[in-house]
Amino acid sequence: METYGISHQHWLSTFLALPNGIPIADTYRPVFEQISPPAFENSFESWLTKFCDR
Repeated sequence: METYGISHQHWLSTFLALPNGIPIADTYRPVFEQISPPAFENSFESWLTKFCDR
């Protein structure tokens, strides 16, 4: 996430205020630790079915 943010900072700043720059990886970790893997899998599969034929 951090690497992507740094490499796309100019584009991201067109719709996000980034007064302190791109957050470091440690900023995201607590958020991702709270995501339930089964719930994420179900949501991701549901999202994918909107774009793919089975």
